[in-house]
Amino acid sequence: MSLDFRFLIAATMLASTALVIQAHYRNEVIPAHQPLASIPLQLGAWRGTDQTVDSEDREVLGDGDFLKRIYRRDSGTPSQIELFIAYFPTQRTGTRFTHR
Repeated sequence: MSLDFRFLIAATMLASTALVIQAHYRNEVIPAHQPLASIPLQLGAWRGTDQTVDSEDREVLGDGDFLKRIYRRDSGTPSQIELFIAYFPTQRTGTRFTHR
């Protein structure tokens, strides 16, 4: 088998792979989701209070849906739980995340 023929086969395979990857990249399906704010404020004995995600953090995080909430329980031993949930519509990386 000649070197030119092997090169042609390798180049064809690489080009085909690149086309498949590019087609898949453009056709990303983003499923519908319920807003994170729809998570109940009252969970049993725990009562939640929404907190704001500041603009600097939103800029770093990029597009998404965020929930920052503090749940407190007053009965028994007073306790609190801080909750942060982020939903990103795409799992593609390398476009928004930066280090501080």
